[in-house]
Amino acid sequence: MIRKPESPYKGWTTYISRPMYRYVAKTTLYALCGKFSIEEVDVEVNYSKFLGPDWKATDTVPTIVIGNHTSWCDIVVQMCIWVPAFIAKSSVRKMPFVGVAAQQSSCCWVDRGNKASKTQTLDNIKKRQEEVEEGLYPPLIVNPEGGTSNGKYLLGFKKGCFSSLKSIQPIIIEYVTEGMHMEQCMMPIHTHIIMMGALGDIKKIRVHKLPIFQPNEYMLKTHKRQ
Repeated sequence: MIRKPESPYKGWTTYISRPMYRYVAKTTLYALCGKFSIEEVDVEVNYSKFLGPDWKATDTVPTIVIGNHTSWCDIVVQMCIWVPAFIAKSSVRKMPFVGVAAQQSSCCWVDRGNKASKTQTLDNIKKRQEEVEEGLYPPLIVNPEGGTSNGKYLLGFKKGCFSSLKSIQPIIIEYVTEGMHMEQCMMPIHTHIIMMGALGDIKKIRVHKLPIFQPNEYMLKTHKRQ
């Protein structure tokens, strides 16, 4: 049976689709940015300051992966590692090629133009996290800053991905480049892609993987933004 867009991967579709997505992602990076390597670095962190003195490390499956967001390239890098689903704007569905790829990767859709849909969006994220725990979907990739930054500082996080109190893995993507830097900031994506193709030269991409943790009430209460 052919898999319907946005439905869970099952059986043979899992074994075919995931290597295919990784191949397409790496080929895209190579074509646009030149020869590169991806290095995954495990980072040890004690979360007691943020999760309370009773915090203990857990070995569980992350339902969400959160990370810094500097450019479109972050998404492709994450596809090389997790073959994940993303939280995407509803308008992405209509984009040529990208829209089809987003539906096939089982994105979780957000209507940013409709403020009344915020509660529904949080419910959808929680439901997807539960389906990730059941093994029906890969983890969701969320950029909690809500936009791109300059790669040196983080913007304030939106709390939606933490509200369900389910497991999260933080990552930090670092680009070692010559020529043009990867930080996109306010530059239109098509301009950035063209300039990276002409001037960029990625030598190495380091993905720093912090320990998986589970948000709790202590974190939300003690570290909430004023």
